[in-house]
Amino acid sequence: MAETALIVIDMINTYAHHDAHRLLPSARAALPAITRLIEGARGQGETALDGPHADLVRPIAPDESSLFVVKARHSIFYETPRCA
Repeated sequence: MAETALIVIDMINTYAHHDAHRLLPSARAALPAITRLIEGARGQGETALDGPHADLVRPIAPDESSLFVVKARHSIFYETPRCA
């Protein structure tokens, strides 16, 4: 199993909100690096469908039209330090 995870958060966006113009430059600047990271992660070939219990994943795997969030643990914020 891989020891590294790639988490991309809040990048799928319509950019149709009133202050989107403030976000667009940084999103455009970050996109090439994020794309390279995603391609590299996909190239590792480690997926739940390749695991020993793919029969538990295949029936509920999202299709091409599904919007979904992949969480490796029970919470994406598991063990995230709290701000006081």
